[in-house]
Amino acid sequence: MIVVIVVIVFGIIIFNSQDKDQNQADLKVVTNIYPAYDLVSQIAKEEVQITLVNNQGVDPHDFEPTGKQIAEIEDADIFIYFDEISGWVDDVLPKLKQKDIRLVNLTDSVDLLEIGEENETEHKEEGVDEKGEKHHKSFDPHVWMDPQNMQALAKVVAIELSLLDSTNSRLYETNSQIYIQNLDLLDTSLAKNLEQCLVNKIVTSHDAFDYLGNRYNFEIFPISGIDPSEEPSPQKIIELSKIVEDARINVILFETQVSDDFAKTIANETNSSVEVLYSMESPTTSQLEEFGDYVGFMKENEKSLTVALQCNK
Repeated sequence: MIVVIVVIVFGIIIFNSQDKDQNQADLKVVTNIYPAYDLVSQIAKEEVQITLVNNQGVDPHDFEPTGKQIAEIEDADIFIYFDEISGWVDDVLPKLKQKDIRLVNLTDSVDLLEIGEENETEHKEEGVDEKGEKHHKSFDPHVWMDPQNMQALAKVVAIELSLLDSTNSRLYETNSQIYIQNLDLLDTSLAKNLEQCLVNKIVTSHDAFDYLGNRYNFEIFPISGIDPSEEPSPQKIIELSKIVEDARINVILFETQVSDDFAKTIANETNSSVEVLYSMESPTTSQLEEFGDYVGFMKENEKSLTVALQCNK
């Protein structure tokens, strides 16, 4: 009798252990930058294994994954990414296609702004190259800076996860709806607090905020281009300084992952102050601890924009 009981108990332990292993984050999801990672985290919670390839605090435009990180990508079930931010993505896509890893380019799911385009949304135009493959004209990849885009992308992520993990499809749908409600509250708050402002222009350290300006009706004048490593010419510094004075701008906005030298130069020449505006491409550990998630970063951006645009005065 004792032997039978021991066997039964041992069998239950083995069964429970196997059952736990089978349900422990079976789905492997890899993302290239923080906004994609946060989307998956908000919707999947603990149900999937999420990997963010880009090292924290490292500019994704310059980041190159290690061999170990490449192996993690190739071991994934699904790769969820924003296009034209991480240069290495184009290099790994052919191999991922061969391995039949599901590829989800979030940038394809929203309306896009062309690079340099101001306050006018366009669909990305497609062409065909000599090999018969589709290619896209240049566009601004920072689509997550518009909370309404993030609402649309939350639905996309929930659907994509459900296709690979139908068991948890209801959970993904529920979590996406909760997250969309939070994003809607964020959007409402931004629209209200940025509606009545004395200034409708901002100067930023690099060209990452056109979707934000397009959504809430203010113009962006970046010091650097889409790639923050691009240095402005002396002539551009002069032109931006004149814009600051003419528009009565008194705050220059910069990002912590980008050198603030040029922002401070313009601020000094125009007797302006500086404030931080987060693009969230690659937040640091301390920033994540302070702000928590995408919504937290955007609420902090709302504070900076309210000051920079001189709102509610």
